Amino acid sequence: MKLSLLLYILKRLILKKARRDQDFQALISKRNFVILITTKDGKHSRYFRFHNGELISRKGTYENPDVSLIWDDPTTAFKIMKSGDRSLQQEAIAEGKLKIVGNIHDSLFFSQIAKNLRYF
Repeated sequence: MKLSLLLYILKRLILKKARRDQDFQALISKRNFVILITTKDGKHSRYFRFHNGELISRKGTYENPDVSLIWDDPTTAFKIMKSGDRSLQQEAIAEGKLKIVGNIHDSLFFSQIAKNLRYF
């Protein structure tokens, strides 16, 4: 539940910042991609589709996303994503708690988007 709420809030923050910040709008306009953030069991999933500077985000899965972040469990995902600490994310990858499938560049770009939200 916490992870689903965090992902929904992330969607709202991206939309809000894009409306108010032209530089951020320009940032999200640079790439067109779909990122799926989910748990291994698929119970907690949300996709973010960036296309020509617009965001569509829905609860659930997306067939053939460009990149998927697949977390072992929602508790770990919530803790690490909420912290924003990239070293914790790297540890999760090393420990097999997070798997990135697909275009790693899109994953890094999404991290850049999320990082920009910290100053909002």
